[in-house]
Amino acid sequence: MARRCRAVRPHSHDSSRQDAADKPPRWGVERLWSVAPTIDAYAAALVDQRDVEDTAAAASSVAADHADLRVAQPLLLGPTFALSGALGGADADVVAGGLLLDLKAATTTRIVRGEGLLWQLAGYALADTPDAFALRDVGICALRWRSRWVIKLDELIARLAGQPVDISDLRHEFALVATGTPPET
Repeated sequence: MARRCRAVRPHSHDSSRQDAADKPPRWGVERLWSVAPTIDAYAAALVDQRDVEDTAAAASSVAADHADLRVAQPLLLGPTFALSGALGGADADVVAGGLLLDLKAATTTRIVRGEGLLWQLAGYALADTPDAFALRDVGICALRWRSRWVIKLDELIARLAGQPVDISDLRHEFALVATGTPPET
């Protein structure tokens, strides 16, 4: 099952192995020319067995670490926002009862260091211009490190702005910058 899922929805890069972290994917039609047109054949051609084993090894820990999310309402995987189209199709990993989580599965801590990821979280939250998901908290899950960091959305925005900011006003401003027009109310 894991092999088939990886073949059907390949990731933008393979972050599960250290040696592949900085290399672009080798997704090309040429890898499929010599295989039968079946899911199993595509999986064999596209999915590295080490990735399947790595995913299987981490799965039970990831499920246990996020068991609390199962009861959250709404619980949405891959949600998009009102401004997702204007932002090139931006989608989050998880929205769980007002909490937006970005999941990171890298083997190194490099991905969760620096301000870039914080700005990404803020961007997702601001892209929800009508506040359809009632986001109040945002966070990062370092899956392999079995760690979750969560902050109140208004606190994150205040820290990034250097002062308290009205999120509704900021969403309006964000929409103007992203689209050139005010958001629909």
